[in-house]
Amino acid sequence: MVENDLISIIVPVYNAEEFIDKCVFSIMNQSYSMIEIILVDDGSTDKSLSKMLKLATLDSRIKVFSQQNGGPNAARRTGIIKASGKYVMFVDSDDYIDPSMCETLKDEIKEENIEIAVASWTVLTVDGKEKEYKNKYEGVYDGRFIAENVIRTNIFFEYNLIHTLVGKLFSRQLLLPILEKIDKRIKFTEDVPCFMLACLDARKIVIINKPLYYVSYNLNSLTRQHNKSVLNDMRLLFWYMKRELRERNAKKIMFKEMEYLVIRSLITNGYADAFGKFEYLYPYKKVILNSNIIVYGGGVFGNELVSYICSSGKYNLVAWVDASFESLRGKGMLVIPPSDISSFEYDFIVVAVINPKVVLEIKEQLIRNGISKKKIMTMEQIDVDINMVF
Repeated sequence: MVENDLISIIVPVYNAEEFIDKCVFSIMNQSYSMIEIILVDDGSTDKSLSKMLKLATLDSRIKVFSQQNGGPNAARRTGIIKASGKYVMFVDSDDYIDPSMCETLKDEIKEENIEIAVASWTVLTVDGKEKEYKNKYEGVYDGRFIAENVIRTNIFFEYNLIHTLVGKLFSRQLLLPILEKIDKRIKFTEDVPCFMLACLDARKIVIINKPLYYVSYNLNSLTRQHNKSVLNDMRLLFWYMKRELRERNAKKIMFKEMEYLVIRSLITNGYADAFGKFEYLYPYKKVILNSNIIVYGGGVFGNELVSYICSSGKYNLVAWVDASFESLRGKGMLVIPPSDISSFEYDFIVVAVINPKVVLEIKEQLIRNGISKKKIMTMEQIDVDINMVF
């Protein structure tokens, strides 16, 4: 095996006994055989570690490491330090990859100065369907161009260039210093800024439009579990990124986008702690205290918002609606169809969705159904001084 051709595939694992086999077998079955598979157990309390050790007996390319719980940041750092390959790839333990992913991305790195290869991805939706997200920015680009022009709050949903470390092939030499330097106390959302910094540091990035990475949703997974101290993590992340962007002479727009990233993460994962002190239902400035509210949205933000409204006692939750109400009900969520909205009296319908395109679609549908624009509250722009939060 030639070391320069070796790809190290790193899988951080936390309580993934239900998914780890499918994930690892998708890696073992790659058409590109010159790989090593690094499984890092991050203090799992289920049978994940024993399953990993069993998998290692099936393939000599598998290496298993175990550590105390430190979050995905610590697990990825351990993996990349242990890696032997010139290239590294990350796969979340509850996701899986196409058999041709390694071969396809390796073939795309034809020039010496290309340091990141990016594939598109497919999401397995809550109702079991596959939703493909294609990259619209195909081709070879300067890394700084991608960082400054594509990794943007509003553009992200248009171009579908996933911000995280998964679904990509990296030069290990590019990414290692970033993962080694990031504040070890940050355990949440750290892979997004790592990708932003990697883009700023990369000479060239190649982006292709082939869906090679498959995202599924496991609420117990490592990347979705370590969020109990979200506000503190975001505070640490904010100051770390501010310092790193200054060192790279990043444009002002990057600082603003980093602020938006932090605010969006708090909205979807730490709502009560971050925004409970506001005298309105942040970020909906017109939704004042004691308003009667219908929440539209059964995703992460919708869950956070409903939980906050019910626990705060500052607002009255009239109903919770979502177009995917049937599948959400199957998960125990008390969600009703949008067609039932007319049965309730309310002051506002709060659309708890971040994707601007989906927000617009929901808003237009509600208006077509005879609902007044004045009663529809959307988060079309995050507008808050981050210092008010921290």
